[in-house]
Amino acid sequence: MHFGAINDEELKTYLQQNLEFKNITDTMLKMFEGSIGKAIKIKEKMQIYNEINLILENIQNQGMIEILNSSTNLYKQKENINEILEYINVYFLEKAKEEYYNAKSYLNAIKIVEDTKKRLNFNSNYDMSIDNLLMNIWEEFNN
Repeated sequence: MHFGAINDEELKTYLQQNLEFKNITDTMLKMFEGSIGKAIKIKEKMQIYNEINLILENIQNQGMIEILNSSTNLYKQKENINEILEYINVYFLEKAKEEYYNAKSYLNAIKIVEDTKKRLNFNSNYDMSIDNLLMNIWEEFNN
């Protein structure tokens, strides 16, 4: 049986009232795709998604060393990296829509994420791929 997608406001209300899911960002709502099941899976990994939000929000305000140091949990997420990279893409896409004056940088960051996905699919070194991802995104927003 196929269920249609739940609209974002109804889903957010349901999650907050029934599952005590707090601090739901717009990026998370996009990742849920109107699905309570997807929302529950993401809730289980809230700590890493919150850390990713902090990294991405601070990428323009911090130096490269601070970004790499704040990303230690990202290196431990090898089994979830595809979901995390998809989350990062959704984050950048939403930012590109909000900040049209900086849309080119956000779209270039999506290309960097896609390049990282390809590298990982070709069995590149995981830690080096994450280093490369973070450094290239940092450079995109700080040049």
